[in-house]
Amino acid sequence: RESPSNFFRSSETLTVSIPASVKTIVMGAFYGILLTDIEIPASVETIGNRAFSGNSLDKLTFEGAQLTYIGRKAFCLSSNCVELDLSPCTQLDTIVYWDLPGSVHTVWLGTFTPPTNGNEYFDMKYRIFSSPSNRTLMVPMEGSNSWWSMLGFGSIQYY
Repeated sequence: RESPSNFFRSSETLTVSIPASVKTIVMGAFYGILLTDIEIPASVETIGNRAFSGNSLDKLTFEGAQLTYIGRKAFCLSSNCVELDLSPCTQLDTIVYWDLPGSVHTVWLGTFTPPTNGNEYFDMKYRIFSSPSNRTLMVPMEGSNSWWSMLGFGSIQYY
């Protein structure tokens, strides 16, 4: 099942519950509906470009295991968000680009190898996160390899 594009439109802050049967959240599905937090169920495999853009998310929760693809600028996080936890997403292999606010100091990934950005395998021109040198990347201990350094994060730590 897919969520239809531009599924919701509202001028009030909303709480949205995504059903566990959803596998794909299409481009622009929740664009600009004033969400402040969202939980992505484990059933979701793909999140389209700008699916949650135009919101100011304080909290973004991934249940995770099936998610493999996050489209360009899929989320807009607020300056209240200080950490991005993608550690439940152990199958994530593509993050096209994510413009993170300066308040996000730590990014947790759950994959053993770095996700690609859909273009080059971490060519400096094709970052997956904005301003990575100002952030700490947390990766699984089993994922310790030289590819992580190509992401350009200020520091890399293992958990």
